[in-house]
Amino acid sequence: MTSPMSELNHFFRVMTINGGAQLLGIDRHYHFLAACLERPSPVSEIAQRCGTQEKPTRLVLEGLAALGLLQENSERFALTGLGKLLATTPQILGNRFWDHLPEYLRSGEPIIKMDVTQHQAEHYQAEVGPLGWMLGPAAEEAAGVLEIGTGRKRLRILDIGAGSAVWSLAMIRRDQSSKVTALDWPEVLTVAKQQAMTQQLNAQFDTLAGDFHHITLPPGAFDLAILANITHLETPEGNQDTFKRVYETLAENGEAIIIDVFPGSPEGNLTSVLYRLGLALRTEHGQVYSSEELSRQLRVAGFRSCELTLLKSPPHILGMLIAAKRHR
Repeated sequence: MTSPMSELNHFFRVMTINGGAQLLGIDRHYHFLAACLERPSPVSEIAQRCGTQEKPTRLVLEGLAALGLLQENSERFALTGLGKLLATTPQILGNRFWDHLPEYLRSGEPIIKMDVTQHQAEHYQAEVGPLGWMLGPAAEEAAGVLEIGTGRKRLRILDIGAGSAVWSLAMIRRDQSSKVTALDWPEVLTVAKQQAMTQQLNAQFDTLAGDFHHITLPPGAFDLAILANITHLETPEGNQDTFKRVYETLAENGEAIIIDVFPGSPEGNLTSVLYRLGLALRTEHGQVYSSEELSRQLRVAGFRSCELTLLKSPPHILGMLIAAKRHR
């Protein structure tokens, strides 16, 4: 039975979450963050730009500062790094998907079918940059768990559905003898190439443009295949087919690295539920699979062993399933 103190703590947590959401909602209407893009500004200027009164504007600005989006110095409000990100990339919070929630509840139809539509490339091109930033710490953790550069060296890495290539780039930063082939739509690979160049890793980085469902993969050509944030977009049959093709393109001692949402630490519970709901809002067949379900699919494809490691880094809901062609 839940104690009264626990109930009270949960109440204040929910109240705070709701209040923070209200502040973000009011910013979508009045654009306070965008008003601070050019320079740090006093409340009077921000209120004038936004068409609001000074007193309530200050209170809202202080709330946005408490959320870590603004900082006040010498009576002027300036954007933090996170505030600038939200002001310039408002889609990062997924508001257009959440705005569809009432209609989804009535119709059961997602706003977009990211797992089946012909517009996948354009959508992912806009999304991969922010995703690379969000998943950077988790990618570093994953590379550490895999002992890239120590236990695993001189790898030929295939990054399937690479996106920004955040996972594979973290690996070759640790091991200059390893090389990456990033596979994705041509439009998305422009972002991955830029990331590799920015990090001065382009000498270790190659690309393969196309739809990973249909492109021909050379047999036995890779030591490691990364499938990050892929399985939740596939049907069980789709995963099964992909795993079989990955099995064939791996060398005899090769491994597949499945990175996706798995049950994690307690602080990730709400994030996990929201993720699954958000997935339903933007896909037709998308679903989060358990490690047991994915392990069964991998074994049917020929993999001999599967080992799950939960990643402790934000967003606290990711895990890494290592599937080996041979018992390690």
